[in-house]
Amino acid sequence: MSNIRFILLAFVSLVVVSPADAEVMPPFRVRYQLPIDGLSAVVIDSTQGTRIRNIEAEIERKKGPAVIAWDLKDDLGNYVSPGSYKLRSLVMPPVELHYQHTPYPNIENYSTDRVPWYTSQSGPHGWLSDCNNNSVCATSGDQVYFGSWSSEAGQAFIECTLDGKKQWGYHWFGPWLGAQGMAADEQAVYIASHNRMFRFDKRTKQMREVFTYFTDERRGWPNALAARDGKLFVAFAPLGGAELFDDVTTANMVDHDNSLPVYPTDAQGDRLKPNPRNYFLRLLRLTWTPAGVNHSGPHSFSSAWPVYLQTSPSTDARQHIVVAFHKATPIGSVAFPYPDDPEWIQKVEFSVLKPDAPYPPRPNEEADWQEFEYNGQPGAWNSTRSTQRCASIRAR
Repeated sequence: MSNIRFILLAFVSLVVVSPADAEVMPPFRVRYQLPIDGLSAVVIDSTQGTRIRNIEAEIERKKGPAVIAWDLKDDLGNYVSPGSYKLRSLVMPPVELHYQHTPYPNIENYSTDRVPWYTSQSGPHGWLSDCNNNSVCATSGDQVYFGSWSSEAGQAFIECTLDGKKQWGYHWFGPWLGAQGMAADEQAVYIASHNRMFRFDKRTKQMREVFTYFTDERRGWPNALAARDGKLFVAFAPLGGAELFDDVTTANMVDHDNSLPVYPTDAQGDRLKPNPRNYFLRLLRLTWTPAGVNHSGPHSFSSAWPVYLQTSPSTDARQHIVVAFHKATPIGSVAFPYPDDPEWIQKVEFSVLKPDAPYPPRPNEEADWQEFEYNGQPGAWNSTRSTQRCASIRAR
């Protein structure tokens, strides 16, 4: 690891470079030394340790003097202010593949005091699950930990030495449930298993559930884990795997009985038994795929199969859509396609229920509502924002 501190002034004297070099490297350059051949990573930090710019990662470089070029911008593309900055460089040998052992089914060929079958539920014999192969692993000190996606009669989690000799095993994390993610520090191993996170204490061999990761306040599924100094760091992915925005709330927070329009729980007499309330949630992007996907023909639009948001039945010039919540919810930003139909729609307005307004919401009482600062423009997708926590949001 190399650390170089330098001061960036408002005016910097730069080395003159050839036109060919100028095309491929920014003019501000820092020289440093690499102790070994390997893969290099270089970052620029502030003196407080805040990351300013990721310069390079996993770049093959030779031992000896090296030069890194920086365009004086941060990761957002903005020029940095004059001041002191620190260059940090990490170099590691390239990753290599070495054949060490085949743990199963010829365990006895590599560990003569082990047999391929289980002699106890948590002992050193046997190898992992009877249903799946190794799916996750982590290292901690002189131990390697392997996990399997599911297990029935085998073990979903095992502890081994660095040469692959099994020491201990754990049956499962619930009927047939195995390990889907794993991270470790010096004291413990953390295992993600089907909406639950477990902690395995290396010293006591005790396994306990730490938390469930899908709740009303925390949505999505973990796609990366890391552990250090007794802390677990979890990166979450959105539920659908491809959403650009995180949903501000969950489907079970919507108060259907006080929303407008009020949809029934199901459409009686329809052969397919649709659930209009579920379609309402899908239109709000709070569950499953958007309403209307894979549906066409006679069910493309009706009270049973809503494929776009409908206003409450009324002859008034002002029509309302109200999304009510069981408790106050932070709204954040609302992304929506602005209707482009001047014959029928003159204006779209968004507002939130004021904290002191009565509940259930009264859509026609203007004093109960606080309008968004911006309500979009016709013919395009728009985004509008509210900083309030509210029990209802109104569009009209």
